[in-house]
Amino acid sequence: MAWKWNRTRYSGELKNYKYPSDVEFGDLLTFLKQVDVNKKIHLTDVIFNRYPLPGYDMYIVCAFGEAVDEDFINRLDADESLPNPVLITSQLYNTTNYKRVKVFHLEHMHTIRRFFQKTEYTKLSNRTTTHSILSRRTALHKTLLTVKLLAKFPTNLNYTFNSWQPGEVFEYTENSIEQGLDLFYPGMQITDLEKAKIKNLHQTPVVIPGDHWGIDNKMYQDSKLVWATESIFFSKQHAPVAYLTEKTIKPIISGSAFVSVAQQLGQQRLDNLGFKSIIELQTDTRTDQERFGELFNLIDNYDFEDLLSHPETQEIVDYNYSYFWGAFYSHIEYRNRDRITEILDYINET
Repeated sequence: MAWKWNRTRYSGELKNYKYPSDVEFGDLLTFLKQVDVNKKIHLTDVIFNRYPLPGYDMYIVCAFGEAVDEDFINRLDADESLPNPVLITSQLYNTTNYKRVKVFHLEHMHTIRRFFQKTEYTKLSNRTTTHSILSRRTALHKTLLTVKLLAKFPTNLNYTFNSWQPGEVFEYTENSIEQGLDLFYPGMQITDLEKAKIKNLHQTPVVIPGDHWGIDNKMYQDSKLVWATESIFFSKQHAPVAYLTEKTIKPIISGSAFVSVAQQLGQQRLDNLGFKSIIELQTDTRTDQERFGELFNLIDNYDFEDLLSHPETQEIVDYNYSYFWGAFYSHIEYRNRDRITEILDYINET
């Protein structure tokens, strides 16, 4: 089933919101139907939208996407003409940064399950390729990791690499790799050989046919270990962090081992969701350069052959798969229940 986005991105009066159940975050916001107060409430469910007009009693912003307009939230926090701003989010905001915005956290990963069907998977011992990495966007962390993996496992890597696409926001260009590093990962250095390999990747892109969003391809079906590169790796100070998407879920539902290459606290969030990792990253809370260093050290020095042939690794893969299709959904629903009660109490009583 193809991913469906709510491209209308609703912004307006809460009473007019239609709660689409089959797109984006599913029915995550249906609890807002329980708001039962005589207040004029403005809702923006995805915040790349027009700034709300004055004249409302409360302003609710729901941010569950992987990109967040921080300036929007900061402006809302500073604008005293807009009373009672509320942020409902899945991201790990540092709430002490806000003077007026009230922040509530809800988990949304469980809603991803509706977009996949449970299917059998091949055991690790019967898969023919050790590593895979998928890159469809020219993000620096994806490119750097692909170069590193190709250098270490040139004949035992499934990979895709799309060069720059129309309309894409670039983190770097072929002639501005250093500038991109300075902007996103200041102080990080790469060799001339690595620069040449990056240029070669863009000159010889590798694209898989069919539905790139699904798991019916060799990236997931025939690889023992998936390097699950989230869309965003860099973690600015005070910015939302630990965002996870279907990119980390897809190895789980395809019966693959994986390393989640995500923002700071991504490993911690994955653990808190109830999943198990075959490799616990030790630099989860440290700088981006230190996290890169750990990933590069893993690629250079880890005995993946021993790891991926160990019975315990297959047990972890089986556990994650069974947990996702079993207790995961109800576990997160139950955990969200208390947060939803707090949100409704706040809206109704403020």
